[in-house]
Amino acid sequence: MSAAPLRAVYATPLGPMTATADADALRSLWFTPEATPDDTRPFGPLKQLEAELAAYFLGELTEFATPIDPRGTPFQRRVWDQLLRIPCGETRSYAAIARALGDPKATR
Repeated sequence: MSAAPLRAVYATPLGPMTATADADALRSLWFTPEATPDDTRPFGPLKQLEAELAAYFLGELTEFATPIDPRGTPFQRRVWDQLLRIPCGETRSYAAIARALGDPKATR
């Protein structure tokens, strides 16, 4: 039986972000415009992520080291792997990501 995931909400210049993690790795991170930042102090991967997000938004960090282990379908995991390959400051279209996956029709 696995432990319940940890959760934290961070205030960022782009709006609140909510993260979930287990004791070892980040599971999810998303923008949540309706969320209120937590008063609690995160720990484990969420504490590391908090520091890295702060440094990123100050322009001091371009590569995150917080361990991640997202849960998703095999297709989602392939897409996320492609997203991790995009260098900081660059963008990719859905079509470019689909081509990198070897399935040009995978744009939804």
